[in-house]
Amino acid sequence: MYLYLTPHVAEQVMALGDDSLMVGERKEVTILFFDIRVYTDKTENLGAAEVVSLLNQYFETMVESVFCYEGTLDKFIGDALMAVFGAPLPLTENHPWLASNTIRIGYARQRLEEFNEKRIIQSQRQIHFGIGISSGEVVLGNIGSRKRMDYTVIGDGVNLSSRLEGVTKEYGCDIILS
Repeated sequence: MYLYLTPHVAEQVMALGDDSLMVGERKEVTILFFDIRVYTDKTENLGAAEVVSLLNQYFETMVESVFCYEGTLDKFIGDALMAVFGAPLPLTENHPWLASNTIRIGYARQRLEEFNEKRIIQSQRQIHFGIGISSGEVVLGNIGSRKRMDYTVIGDGVNLSSRLEGVTKEYGCDIILS
């Protein structure tokens, strides 16, 4: 559980008991998608170990940004990361503010700049991201089978955030929020 929640939130969820996340619920949350820009171009000439190393280093950087503002890591989708603010626990009513500050105050951008500075020193290509953020009602809970479950959120709010991230390419910007 510590792998997708901050340690503080994980402790609170554990205190609720094993079944606390098994029941689905509807909830207002904020969803944030990070996606690496021009990922295929940047990785097509890399070996498998280099691709895995790049992704792990990048994700380490972005997950730290999410956790800094009480977000929950939902999942990795290829070279993208999905985070949720306001779940599984109702940490605060200001989850939109927390999600936008992950970016707006510059923590994620600052971390990405530091990440890229190391890459430049090593003569590696810089990484840029696209980000979509939206708030809305979703269904959340543990979804899957007896052999594998994931705590996740589904619904229009998730779809909108993903699409907003996608249109950052069309508008030539790195962030779109709703």
